[in-house]
Formats: sequence, C-alpha cells, structure tokens
Amino acid sequence: MSSHPVSIVAATGMLGTGFLESSLREAVARGAVAIGCDAGSSDPGPRFLGSGELSRSRTALKRDLELMIRVGREADIPVVVGSAINAGADRQLAEAVSMVKEIAAERGLSFRLAVISGEISRGWLAEALAQGRVRPMAGLSPLTRSTVDSAARFVAQMGPEPILHALRAGADVVLAGRASDAAVFAALGMHAGVPADLAWHAGKILECGAAPAIHRIHPDCIMATFEGDSFTIAVPNPKMACNRLSVLAHGYYENADPYEIHEPGGMIDLSRTVFEEVPGGKVRVSGSRFVPAKQYEIRVEGSRLDGYRSIIIAGISDPVLLDDFDTFISGCEAEIRRKCEESLGLRSGDYQFHIRRYGSAKAECDPGATDQIGLIFEMVAADQATARAAAMIASHTALHHPVSGWQGFVSNLAIPFSPAAFDGGPVYRWAINHLVRIDDPLGPFASVGPLPVGEVEFHAAG
Repeated sequence: MSSHPVSIVAATGMLGTGFLESSLREAVARGAVAIGCDAGSSDPGPRFLGSGELSRSRTALKRDLELMIRVGREADIPVVVGSAINAGADRQLAEAVSMVKEIAAERGLSFRLAVISGEISRGWLAEALAQGRVRPMAGLSPLTRSTVDSAARFVAQMGPEPILHALRAGADVVLAGRASDAAVFAALGMHAGVPADLAWHAGKILECGAAPAIHRIHPDCIMATFEGDSFTIAVPNPKMACNRLSVLAHGYYENADPYEIHEPGGMIDLSRTVFEEVPGGKVRVSGSRFVPAKQYEIRVEGSRLDGYRSIIIAGISDPVLLDDFDTFISGCEAEIRRKCEESLGLRSGDYQFHIRRYGSAKAECDPGATDQIGLIFEMVAADQATARAAAMIASHTALHHPVSGWQGFVSNLAIPFSPAAFDGGPVYRWAINHLVRIDDPLGPFASVGPLPVGEVEFHAAG
C-alpha cells in the first residue's frame, strides 16, 4: 500500500436513490481516487430478477450515473457500479449500458467501458447441482432439479475478482451484474493497493452510502480513507457526521453475526476490530481481518413466476363489527373461498388468497374514521383476469357479510378507490438462494471490454 493516504467514495447506498453533487465533488476534492456504487440487490423482491424490469425510475438512475461518470472523468478516476441495475440480470445490465452510452454521447465523453455479466444459465446451474457443488443457505431445503427447471432467471453474486480484473485491464467505468455490495468497494480499494483486510471491511461500511451517519438526513456519499493499518470513515456532506456508535452499529445491519460477515471467497472477521472517534465527525477503524475460505463459493439467486395478483384495499371502523372482528373475518374468508369455487370454478390449488390486516380492533374508535382497521384482500391466480374476478368476489362478500349483533342488510367496508380492484401483474417468488462451489472466481462471469464506450456491445441473454 502507498505511504500516502488513499480514499474511495460511495456515491450513495443504491443507484437511483440520489445524492448531492456537492458531496461527491467534496469527496473528490479530499482526494478520493475511485467512485463506487451498489445499484441493487434482492431487497426490492423477486419480481425484478424474474422479470428483468427496473425497480426505480430510469430518469433517476441515469441522473446518478451521469453525475458519477462526469465527476469521475473530470478527475480521471475509475467508476464502478455493481448489481446494475437492481437485480443484476442481463436485461437490466443492458439497460445500464444503454444509459452510459447516452450519457457519453450527450456529454461528449470518451472512456473505456467494461461490462461484466452476473446472469448464469439454467444449464450451468444444473451441471453444478449434478456435480454436488451446491448447498442451501441456512434454513433452506437442498436444491432440486425441478426447482432449477421452474425458475425464471438466475444470477450469481460475484466477488471483487471480476471487477478488479476489469480495472487492471484499464477500464475507466465498470458496469457489473449481480455483485456483493461490499465487493464493489473491496475491488476499488485493492486496485488502489489497499490490503484485502481493510478493503473488505471498508467496503461493508461503504455499501449503504451515508447510512452509517449519526442521522442520515437523505441518501448521500460516504468515503473511506486508508492509511497504514487502519481506515477512516467520513461523510463529505457537512450536515452529517459519524461517531463510534453509528459506524459500529452498521455492522448489525443485514448481518446475522456482526463479528463474522461472509462474502464471496471468505469472511470478514471483526472480533478484534477497534472503532475510534476522531475530530471532524470521523471514525478510525483498525484490526479487521479477511479470512479466505478453504473453498470459494458464490451465492446464486433465482425466482419463479407464481401467477398474477389483484388486490382490494378497504377500511373498517364500525364499533359493532370490531367488537367481534375475528369471528367476522374468519367467516368472511370461508365464504369468499366458497364463492370463488361456486362462481369461478376455482379449487384451493388454483389460486392463493390472503387477507392482510393493519391496525387494532381494540383501540378506541374515532366516530369519523373509516380505517380503524385496514384490510388488503389479495388474490393470486394463473392469469390476471381470474385474479381480478376473485378479488371482486372478495370485496363484495366482505362488504355485505353478516355481522353478529346486527340485524338486516349491512355494508361493512369503506373502499377508497373505484374501481376497487388493483392489478398487481406478475407475481414472482424466491426459489433459489444457494451457494455454489467454484474453482475460478472469474469463471461464471462473462465480461465485455474494456473498450471505448461507443464500441461496447452487450445484449441481454435469452
């Protein structure tokens, strides 16, 4: 590692959620030698992997990309985006390439672009399964061939090696498919000569942008400065600061064990890590270790199409109904299922039905309220028309279902929208969250470039 301090900056916690241009420029002015950003994960749910759709606005995504690339090119420092853009599927990655080409053309920018795919084929995963190289994450069942065959799409979570390979080959901008969030910054740190122990732990802190601030007032930049055997975390926005507790607590975020954080190829060991506050709202971190695994494993995610969803939103505040709400709702559910069978010919295996309840029947009623309890009636069926038809049966049945303590015809629900049913479109469910042993950390990840941005051609698989 260089005898001089080395800094890298995370633009924000997730591409498309925004950051201040002034914060990014301040980080570069303080000496940042690289810009990184995670562009997604499994957080928004399985639909975006299965469908390849974007979970955030293309306008917002392009805005963040443009600022990162423009500032990076002005400073002649690399820019890396991981899990582009959302689940890291090839269809989303191709959209990111399209945005970058637009940015280059509109801003008159020239640079070398590398694109790394994280999508894997059904055949690749089936072969790994047949060879006994697949094991489930904790709490899951072993993977079966039928599950592989039923899934819509698969991505593998890459470590820093494919990104580091692209940077060493001369890439100015790297767009990576599904990647470990921390690996994006670990790669940038190691490319700048930072030891893996420090680079990995700093990457884990940087991955969520300004989240380790005492009070993160909005999504923004965060930076790590490496010097000697430690690194310092700071938020370049003067309205935010870090302290020991805020940085230490971030180790509990999304981690089952804050002392052992498993990543592709190894584990970040924080059992001896020391966090020290330094002036200026900064925290110095030392003592972290990265322990390489005996066998390199990557996590594979897959989702499957499970049907189509329609929902009804309603509220209830009738004190007579609420006085015996559990009896009402259980009888209502049974009657809805009977009517779906009678009117639509649906059997229990043909659809999924859930009543989601929000609020309490025990709280004191506001005479003017319509939402003492909020209800969502959810139907999932093989096609959208059937789901909608079943949802309308649910709303009408619940609207007039008898209430104990009340005589005559009743109307129970306050339905705020017309039409009452909202179509949710395709429903995907997680089917695969398994670890696969590999011999080469670069092997499953096909790359394009680095090439001049205008010459890069990347097309979605399938």
